Amino acid sequence: MSLFIPLVEQLLSYHWVTWLCWIAFVFGVARLGGCLAVLFCPLLIAVSIVYLDVNWVIHEMKRPNVDDENRPDMDIVFVFGIVIRVALINIVLSPVAWLGIHFHPSRSEPQASPP
Repeated sequence: MSLFIPLVEQLLSYHWVTWLCWIAFVFGVARLGGCLAVLFCPLLIAVSIVYLDVNWVIHEMKRPNVDDENRPDMDIVFVFGIVIRVALINIVLSPVAWLGIHFHPSRSEPQASPP
C-alpha cells in the first residue's frame, strides 16, 4: 500500500487535458493503424513526457524565490523518475490501445466467404 500512493500521485501530476490528449492519441493510432502502429505509441508518449518534465524543471530552476536545497535539477534521479513515469503511464494507457485495436476497421468488418 505504501508504494501505491506515490505511483498514483505520479499519474495525477499531469493535467487532465494532457491525459485526454494521450488517451485520444493512443486510441486513434490503435484504431486507425492497428497492432503495428501501437508499437510506436509508447515511444511518442515517452517523448511527450520527457518534453513536459524537462520544461517543468527548467521553469522551476529559473524561479528566483526557490532556495538551492529545494530546487529541482536534472540529475540521474530526474532521469530515473522520467523512466518510471514513462513505464507507468504506458502501462496505464495499454488498455486504451487494446480497445483501439479491438475497434480497428479490419476486425469489425465481416469476412467475405470465398465463392
